[in-house]
Amino acid sequence: MQDLAWLKERFKKELPQFVDFHNPGKQYLENEYSYKIALSNVVHEMFDDWVAKGPTTMSPKDFRDLLERLLRRKLPVVNIIQNLAGWRDISNLLDETLKDEANTRQFMVLLHALFVEGARGAEVSSSLEALIEWMNTQECSPSLTKIFPSFFLFIWNPAEHFFIKPRAFDRFLRSINEKPLGSGYRLTPDEYQRVLRIMREVRNALADWRPRDMIDLHSFFWVAQEWGGYREKEAETPKVAEPDQPFLQEKPTEICRVNLPLNQVLFGPPGTGKTYYLEKILIPLFTEDDAVQTKNSFARQLGTQMTWFQAVAVALLDLEAASIDTIFAHPLLRGKESVTAQRYPKATIRVILHSHTTEDCPYLKHHKRCDPLVFDKDKNGIWRCHQDLIKEQTPDVFEFLEQIRSFSPRNKAVSRYEFVTIHQSYSSEAFVEGIKPVVDEEGDSGAINYQVMDGIFKQMVQRAVAEPQNSYSLFVDEINRANISKVFGELITLLEPNKRMKWNEESGQWEGGLRVRLPYTHTQDPMAPLFGVPDNLHLIGTMNTADRSIALLDTALRRRFEFRELMPQPGLLSKKSIPIMDGSESIDLEKLLEAMNDRIEFLFDRDHQIGHAYFLGVETYQQLESVFLSQIIPLLQEYFYNDWDKVQMVLADLDETLDIDGRPKAKSNAIISYRIPKVGALLGTSDGMPPRRLYEVPEQIEPESILKIYDGF
Repeated sequence: MQDLAWLKERFKKELPQFVDFHNPGKQYLENEYSYKIALSNVVHEMFDDWVAKGPTTMSPKDFRDLLERLLRRKLPVVNIIQNLAGWRDISNLLDETLKDEANTRQFMVLLHALFVEGARGAEVSSSLEALIEWMNTQECSPSLTKIFPSFFLFIWNPAEHFFIKPRAFDRFLRSINEKPLGSGYRLTPDEYQRVLRIMREVRNALADWRPRDMIDLHSFFWVAQEWGGYREKEAETPKVAEPDQPFLQEKPTEICRVNLPLNQVLFGPPGTGKTYYLEKILIPLFTEDDAVQTKNSFARQLGTQMTWFQAVAVALLDLEAASIDTIFAHPLLRGKESVTAQRYPKATIRVILHSHTTEDCPYLKHHKRCDPLVFDKDKNGIWRCHQDLIKEQTPDVFEFLEQIRSFSPRNKAVSRYEFVTIHQSYSSEAFVEGIKPVVDEEGDSGAINYQVMDGIFKQMVQRAVAEPQNSYSLFVDEINRANISKVFGELITLLEPNKRMKWNEESGQWEGGLRVRLPYTHTQDPMAPLFGVPDNLHLIGTMNTADRSIALLDTALRRRFEFRELMPQPGLLSKKSIPIMDGSESIDLEKLLEAMNDRIEFLFDRDHQIGHAYFLGVETYQQLESVFLSQIIPLLQEYFYNDWDKVQMVLADLDETLDIDGRPKAKSNAIISYRIPKVGALLGTSDGMPPRRLYEVPEQIEPESILKIYDGF
């Protein structure tokens, strides 16, 4: 092992108050040690009893809830969320690997064995091997086999075990002349024991600083290496100096995503708060009242709207002079590259530069050129763009440049969502992309042209791709009203979490995911980038289960969405009693709603209950009467297809005694009344026709008629 003196020097530089690990100073405790100790304390509070009693003494649901709290919720005392395991790794574990109950049960048994063996000491050969083998069968990535086994061992027994953050730890191993674990290689028990041996040697080398446990050792390497931005030294070929570009020096924005399912449907009867849940709970997650828009983020988003030529030209004009590497690093090109499926974007930039270089450039032998010819190259490989030629030949490029140059950082309210209501005739042309007529307003003829226009879904994909650090959402009201196969087409597969493009923070690119050709875009331009859906775009729909004007929900949709049921909550009305005009009694809205819904569920089903929202705004009897006459009674008519007997049953209007037609008689205080006319007098002849009831909806309702709905309930 290489001498650690230089790492100790870097550590002290970052933490000048540090004396040793028994007197580390406030900054070390607040930023490194305290939350790791808190994490260890929390995991023991959650799982000590479970480990003592056995792996089957907890339900999979309770186990998942505890993991969710441990990994995604703020830790008590320190009031922060753990940041050892990253959000993407957590999502892979909880939302994919442990999505079903069978996998969760298997994982519980394996983790229980790991905890038991890990508590005894450093040797965890059998339990670690079993867990890693299971993760391999679940097709977990190699990095996950390093992250989570070491994570759980580290927080369970930090005196003996060490947490592995693969890329960062490999950099550390190289810096001390140790063989790295290697990207793409899965962890093995032997390799983990090698890690522990190395860290014990590090502990001996730091003996004068008196490290207490593996938390101190983990914090030492992290502070010394990562805080100061250290990266292993690499041999570099001499480069031609380029002009300073402060535009490119902004720090990358921190990943700030919401913790929600990517695809979710809120469903339930009318009036159960689906829209309220969207407005009050979900929409605020995708809204930022005072967001700072930087020049980088603005340029990146602008780049998604450009062609490759436009992005290269504007970036080069903004940079004034640059190499291909620097052009590619420009936010415009990173934005453009993020929405394409180009495997070699730098080669694309090179082809564009060569194809549009002026004829008299002496340092380019490329002969296949095409208009506009606006680029130039010097002997050192530095490129420039002729601004006067751009203005003359491609004014649209210059307009983009002016937007970049005139930009100033500003705070503004940002909404990262859109809301759309779809219907039976809604189609893929409106949702994804389609050909739409456009009137030529500049010409005198008023001719109609046809253009490929992006739909709301494709627009949201572009916005989400341009800002990978944030979450976006498309809220689709009445999602079950449309023909889902018709709306999504082949893109329904792209919605699946494991088919989404994923953002790689280190490379700064969208990677993986399923990408397809779009009918209109790729017919016009076969070389256009393939279309994929990023994993920071949420699709959240609402569905009214009582709407009978719709077909059964598409099976493809059910398989790809998580469903959350929102049912009536009479308890929300528990403090609302409506005084009657004479003041002798009051109407209990909670009991009223419970009574009607129990009857509806018995007579029909639970999907056609009445939601609590109908009564939330009711404060007076006049308002309650209006709700019944204008909303509740018409809703019951629709539910029961004008089967007035059932409407009367819901309203407790019928008595046990029988009327002249042999059917239950209406009570004297019934809301829905009826009369039985004499058939002969009504039609002129009876001709054996049975008596029939003619129903009447009142213009006013007496208080006792509503009170009797839940009388004795």
